[in-house]
Amino acid sequence: METDNLEINCTERGTGHPLVFIHGGWLSEKMWRNQIERFENNYRVITYDIRGHGRTGGSPKSTYSIDLFAEDLRYLLTDLSAERPVLCGLSLGGMIAQKYATRYPNDVSRIVLANTIQSFPPLPLTHTQKELLFPTIQRHLTLSGLGPQSYFRLSFPFFKFLEGHPWISLDQDTRDYVLRDVDRIRTDEFVKIFDAMYNCDLRNDIQITNPTLVITSDHEHHAVHKQNVQITKNIRNSSHIEIPNAGHLVNMDNSSVFNSEVSDFISGL
Repeated sequence: METDNLEINCTERGTGHPLVFIHGGWLSEKMWRNQIERFENNYRVITYDIRGHGRTGGSPKSTYSIDLFAEDLRYLLTDLSAERPVLCGLSLGGMIAQKYATRYPNDVSRIVLANTIQSFPPLPLTHTQKELLFPTIQRHLTLSGLGPQSYFRLSFPFFKFLEGHPWISLDQDTRDYVLRDVDRIRTDEFVKIFDAMYNCDLRNDIQITNPTLVITSDHEHHAVHKQNVQITKNIRNSSHIEIPNAGHLVNMDNSSVFNSEVSDFISGL
């Protein structure tokens, strides 16, 4: 599907009620392979690569935002005639799902938010405070100098030191997959994606009325877990569960429990 001179890579499998999976930052639709296999026999499963990611690739725009990503999703679903889908987003994908459901509540049936956030980093900081701690010029120089793969390679031991266990995944093969996926992203796109998350604050901007399932893994960063609890409190028709034996990529680390919980939540559509 093409929008704004950008060809969005997407995959459709199965028939039935649309079930849209939105991947995490700097990854790709490949992260949902276990979910495609599980749900394609009963649902119309749609996965896609967010602008700047995977086979969608970059675009000439100088800046990205969560609003832009949400509008890209809008164009995609309209083009595919995917009516009132279930949106399932992890991390960055969950931010996009929150923005989309707030903007188009009547066009969404249910929402699954997995290990997502409303502000990045998930700390009680204002935008002004974040700019004082990590000014734009310094941020761009640092991120451009590191590049996506070095950034992630450094983040793995950093989070393990903070949390006492691996963060993004408990499985070495999955962590290797992450490094392969992020290495395909150009450095300029990496910076634009980072800025889209860094400059976004959904804490006072989200009004979701759709039935929502919030999922947190037991090995998620404590600050993300805290935001997930708050997200649940702010959505009237919502529930929160914790999935064991999983890091940030909960859908990959413990796909059987993840799939079972999502299946139960969307059954009856």
